[in-house]
Amino acid sequence: MMSKSLLGKATEGKTLVTKIAVVIFSMLLVSCAQELEETPYFDISECRRIDLVNGQTGESIVGAEDFAIDTLRDRLIISAYDRRRVENAAGKGAQSIPQGGVFSVSFSDLITTGQRRLAVEPLIQPSSISGGLRPHGISYQAATDEIIFINRAYERRSSKKSSWQRVTRLEKVGGDGAIFMGDEKPIHCAANDVFSDDGQIWLSHDHSFCGWRAAFEDVFGLKKSGILTLSEKPSDLPHSVASNIQFANGLTQIDDITYALAATREAQIVFYQKSENDFIEKSRFDVPGGPDNFLMTTEGTLTVAVHPSLMAMGLHRKLGIGTAPSRIVDVNYTKGTYRLLFDDVAGKLWSGATVAYAKDNWLAIGSATDEGILLCQKPYGNQSMGYSRS
Repeated sequence: MMSKSLLGKATEGKTLVTKIAVVIFSMLLVSCAQELEETPYFDISECRRIDLVNGQTGESIVGAEDFAIDTLRDRLIISAYDRRRVENAAGKGAQSIPQGGVFSVSFSDLITTGQRRLAVEPLIQPSSISGGLRPHGISYQAATDEIIFINRAYERRSSKKSSWQRVTRLEKVGGDGAIFMGDEKPIHCAANDVFSDDGQIWLSHDHSFCGWRAAFEDVFGLKKSGILTLSEKPSDLPHSVASNIQFANGLTQIDDITYALAATREAQIVFYQKSENDFIEKSRFDVPGGPDNFLMTTEGTLTVAVHPSLMAMGLHRKLGIGTAPSRIVDVNYTKGTYRLLFDDVAGKLWSGATVAYAKDNWLAIGSATDEGILLCQKPYGNQSMGYSRS
């Protein structure tokens, strides 16, 4: 019979081999990411990481997953929380669950700072949000000066150790974050991104269910996600306006009747025309990877973060294994062309990009897993970004 010490060493050896195998596998996945022939507009050498810190607590900001743009105040509104840290704490039944924040930073301050570390101000106090502040998809409405975001709260449902349950809610605050505006609304557990317009709220949901049933949808490639809408009237129930999407993600409004949705697992952006009761699919645009979040530019194009390897992103995001490729493209949807802006296939400088904002010759990039943000600058001329591929 094998002794306990030998058995322990054998187990440790198997665990080490397993970890090495997983790391090698993740590296192979990154290396298999679709490479492009185009030269990106921003070279990696023209980019630098800026570590963001909470101006109130001094804590480093991890997981700046989504941005909203306030052009009047010339600022980025950043949605951030450390997903792996939160999920680990909840899974282990920790006494408390880490929180994130909604932060504001002047874009001018961002591009003029010569520092690698920049303090940004939280707009919302975590104590004001039931279940804690862990913002996901976020948008800003200039007409009403409102920030609306999806919040992933956690609540204890019993005294048992592993009793944390995630509760997804919709939150809305004033543009300065100081005034709470309206009641918290429980929404679809898989709500991903949000947009509001003229009293209506539009939500993308990346699965039809959560938990093991969501994993079932992924394994079998089921197209069960889409867009929900709900009125600001408490009596109105949410209803589906678009469906048959495989992992619906980023969502934005193009004009009064046109909306764009990221179909992440289909590597496409889907364009809809809004009718009286639903959205009518008008066209689809192929992008070089799984699209995540996107933002409109002042030129009327879409700056899109895409994942060249969804498997590498999954391992990196869920297990913290290896890095994930980062790629940003700018899509001219009226012409059916795109331009490659940034490409880090190895994820060495920036891992797992999920959002980007392009302005003039600057590019700010966020990530659901990396720390701070990445800022890229063209140091010469005032070139046009242009478009190189249909």
